[in-house]
Amino acid sequence: MITTQQLSKWKADIICTMENAAIEADHWKSNAVLHAYYAHVLQTADAQLALI
Repeated sequence: MITTQQLSKWKADIICTMENAAIEADHWKSNAVLHAYYAHVLQTADAQLALI
């Protein structure tokens, strides 16, 4: 069973990942491959956050 503390930590980690991925996606907007990679990371993290 997952505790509330574990969920809170997971949520914080996902939000950190989303913030970093958004920064990197913006940084690499001139490189289509890297921009797509970080956009995908952001989208995946958003889906994970929806599970919480």
